[in-house]
Amino acid sequence: MRGPLREEIGWRGFALPRLQNIYSPLIGTLILALIWMLWYLPLHVNGIYPGGLEGFMGRFYWNIPLTFLLTWIYNHTRGSLLMTTLFHTSVNTMGTLIIIPSSIGVAYQLAFLILINSAALIVILKDKMWNKLPSKSPAVYEY
Repeated sequence: MRGPLREEIGWRGFALPRLQNIYSPLIGTLILALIWMLWYLPLHVNGIYPGGLEGFMGRFYWNIPLTFLLTWIYNHTRGSLLMTTLFHTSVNTMGTLIIIPSSIGVAYQLAFLILINSAALIVILKDKMWNKLPSKSPAVYEY
């Protein structure tokens, strides 16, 4: 079974609520994004994912903003893993169609990167992600 369900259970279902207990969504998401990037490093180095280290570095430009969008969705759907999984799946599908194939023009790839990075910047600013969530938020794990 492939797909983001297992990732979403770990990243948003387990890690993010605990990080948001300690940090603001901005800091928690940055930490999670870096961990998620390191998760992909062996997959690129071992050839499971294409591009080697260059492919891994390319992933940086869309994986980091994707993490912010997933955090925003998670926080605004009362911690819904269904919604983050559906969004993650749609982005994976878009990546398969637009980012990875060499037959797709660079303009489409660049447009996708601009779109996802712009969307992440908008949700960071509009949601004021630097503010810590209330401890009673459903997106925060209570110890």
